[in-house]
Amino acid sequence: MRSTKGAVKVYIGLGHDSLAPSFVTVSDGKTHDMTMGRTLDLPADSIVVMDRAYTDYTWFNASDDKGIFFKTRQKHNASYRVIERRAVLKTKGLTCDQAILLTGIKARAGPTPLRRLAIGIPRLESTMCF
Repeated sequence: MRSTKGAVKVYIGLGHDSLAPSFVTVSDGKTHDMTMGRTLDLPADSIVVMDRAYTDYTWFNASDDKGIFFKTRQKHNASYRVIERRAVLKTKGLTCDQAILLTGIKARAGPTPLRRLAIGIPRLESTMCF
């Protein structure tokens, strides 16, 4: 990543049954995570967890079409429309549970509804998942 330092990134897929690694992929530190993510052949029912820096709506929709689930934090400037509100257990820290449709220009790659959950911790307030 810098001329005086080296870096590698490791991507590990854990099996649902045993939590043993089903694959391990290594890249240099300069390879963007979404570049690597797009190359992975994940099986249906996989769950991908990532930070909001890796938002790629086209990839999210393609993953959903393959039966792959994801969880990420929502970007603060994401445009969306609430299509359903669900009751929440405020005693568990939830502040909202909604079904949303993203309305931004980049989000128009696919109209898949997302589930938006918010908890009472300001830094983690908005999360999205299929």
